[in-house]
Amino acid sequence: MELSIEVDAVTGRADSGDLEEDLIHLLVELGQAAHDARSGVVSLFDEIQFLDHAASKP
Repeated sequence: MELSIEVDAVTGRADSGDLEEDLIHLLVELGQAAHDARSGVVSLFDEIQFLDHAASKP
């Protein structure tokens, strides 16, 4: 399997330290890059059932 990401870094986006806000910005930028490349994005999360539900609440 090979993974390649060929997008220019955007300074000042998704780097505030606020995970919720940064994740939103990251996903928007990722979606825009995929749209521009006429491509798709797949995110697969394995073992997510082991996340601590209480830890995900602010």
